[in-house]
Amino acid sequence: MTITLADFINVLTLLLVAIILILLWQVWQRYSQQTDKALRSSSAVASTVVAAAPEVVKPKSKKDRWNALTLHQRNIATLAAEGKQNGEIAHALGIRTSTVSSHLKSIYKTLDIHSRRELANLLQEVEG
Repeated sequence: MTITLADFINVLTLLLVAIILILLWQVWQRYSQQTDKALRSSSAVASTVVAAAPEVVKPKSKKDRWNALTLHQRNIATLAAEGKQNGEIAHALGIRTSTVSSHLKSIYKTLDIHSRRELANLLQEVEG
């Protein structure tokens, strides 16, 4: 059996095609791994941005901020604005003093204020 030059070239061509396909497959695998990492990373960033969004976007007007409070928070805020101390508010609403403190922190943050005086002024503006 003799191998002709044409047969030899055909065999070499098939080997080269196989090598090229293997190399392309390896490149594709590396690319897809990098793409997966990038997607996971961008997904984590997107989740962080979405989680932070409520903290960044605040209602503009004082009335909108007041209306953003829950009914329970409004009750606590009203009592605090009237000059009641945390213990008195807790007793009046049947909750713990630490719960009142926690609610007031959240209320101050939502209303973008820092004191009971600011709270009283805001409440006067909203109700007035």
